[in-house]
Amino acid sequence: MRKPLWIDRVLVDLVKKEFIPIKILFLCIHGGANALFPFLTLHARSLGITEWELGVVYGFNPVIALFGPPVIGLIADKIGNFKVMLSITMAASGFASLLFIAVPQGRVTYLLPSDLPLTLEPPSSASLHLPRLLSCQLRPHLSLTLINSTSMTLFDGATMAILKEHGGDYGLQRMYATLGVVILTPVSGSLIDHFSHLQQQQNYNSAFYLYFGLKTIASVVILFVNLDFRDGSNRVLHDFRFLMRQPEIMAFITVMLITGRLSL
Repeated sequence: MRKPLWIDRVLVDLVKKEFIPIKILFLCIHGGANALFPFLTLHARSLGITEWELGVVYGFNPVIALFGPPVIGLIADKIGNFKVMLSITMAASGFASLLFIAVPQGRVTYLLPSDLPLTLEPPSSASLHLPRLLSCQLRPHLSLTLINSTSMTLFDGATMAILKEHGGDYGLQRMYATLGVVILTPVSGSLIDHFSHLQQQQNYNSAFYLYFGLKTIASVVILFVNLDFRDGSNRVLHDFRFLMRQPEIMAFITVMLITGRLSL
């Protein structure tokens, strides 16, 4: 029986040295993101933050996504070989996640007995003042969102440049992102359950440490990516205006806007 052609494509791509760092990065970056981000809202709720307060915090995400990555993308095009900049943002993203561990308990829920005495005084330290509570959660959230969106923009640019230079297949690299999600998300959940059981309370610190470790690995691996072939551009704004006049680019942007609107 003849071996399918797609198997040969996967094996050839697997051993091509230019693509090995890309595969590791896809696994670490996307696996790390899904090892942490699904648990961020649960972590916030465990600190006593309400759904309304979470809505305020996450309401800043579109603003960051609208202005942060485009500006960084223009800077990266100006630099050309931006792997050191990408390595720094990867490491900074890992450190930003550790800021969540320092967020104090905002509110404590007490289980009251069925028979209450005539006078009951709750502890005065049961909750933080609302502005302080929001500030404690907002600062690490904004830092992580901004730095992570920046590093992802640079990583996507580096990936497409390398694949274009060496004739690679984006789908084959993306497969390792899926592998990282499948492996690391349940690992993170199992660690959370384990340490929460040991301490008899919800403990999400292991997810932050796992994310930090994976981002640190990614920041080192990116230094082995060869971007020397990519020259900086002295006509960034000119190239940007040229792209905005291309029908296929505008069609793509329109589809993305419609898709984002429908997902709200």
